[in-house]
Amino acid sequence: MLRKKMFIALEGCDMSGKTTQTKLLKQSFSDHGFLTRAIKVPFNDSFTYKLIYSMLFSGSAKRFPALFQTVQFCNKLICQASLLLAKQDVIIFDRWHMSSVVYGTASGLPQRLLELLSKLLIEPDLTIVLIRSDNQTLSRDERQDSYEKDSELQARVASLYKRYCDNKRVFCVSADGTISDVTARIKTVINSSLSTDLHS
Repeated sequence: MLRKKMFIALEGCDMSGKTTQTKLLKQSFSDHGFLTRAIKVPFNDSFTYKLIYSMLFSGSAKRFPALFQTVQFCNKLICQASLLLAKQDVIIFDRWHMSSVVYGTASGLPQRLLELLSKLLIEPDLTIVLIRSDNQTLSRDERQDSYEKDSELQARVASLYKRYCDNKRVFCVSADGTISDVTARIKTVINSSLSTDLHS
């Protein structure tokens, strides 16, 4: 059985299917009787949310990575504060603390410092990293912001994500195949890790 306040994070490179799978996972938990909330990060708190996207689309996120990650971190702290009185059984993050560490490190910031800062955030009970076999298969017209357009950055990000998958709370799941294929893989990981059954 799941205990109260189970935190699950879906991580991965841009365009790996996190948002789609987060929505499907929320529906699956809800169908099984769990009060479930899905949170997309950046969290829409108005100010930092707008600033994050402004920096991404203007390119300043890449020019000033320390400033950008500081704004991202503030956004996540605001998100975390909003969960203090949450009554849901399951909280599913569409990106969480690992994304700041991975993207910040890939942008040249000190990994150890980013890891220390991430400890101020809720540690998920389970993190699932969606990995595409070839992130370069995304066509440029699918990408939108300065991070998504940078194939070299995305390759570094993918490599860094894979390094974390040795952790007992972090599992890499292939994002290749159909949406249903990926959903089935995610449910298998959840069922084995959290002693529940989302297949039925």
